[in-house]
Amino acid sequence: MQLRQNIEQAYVNMTAAAKRYGSLTRQVEALALAFKASESRFNAGAINSVDYNLAKSNLDRSRINQIQAKYDYVLRIKVLDYYQNKPLSF
Repeated sequence: MQLRQNIEQAYVNMTAAAKRYGSLTRQVEALALAFKASESRFNAGAINSVDYNLAKSNLDRSRINQIQAKYDYVLRIKVLDYYQNKPLSF
């Protein structure tokens, strides 16, 4: 019974990690477009360097979160592979 609960929890964790990775990927795409617009406005002199750096920081932070979510998702998949007696390869 405990093994079954562990497997079910591993599956729930994997699906949650997949959803988080997907949402962060969409966030990175949106912030990349926002940064591109900010960069164009900065080059045209329409915004100051603080706003430009803020847009760049937001994009960088979201990319870091996306990378963390990606590897968390890969780890969760490997946990399920372990429970299925699949060979663990990285």
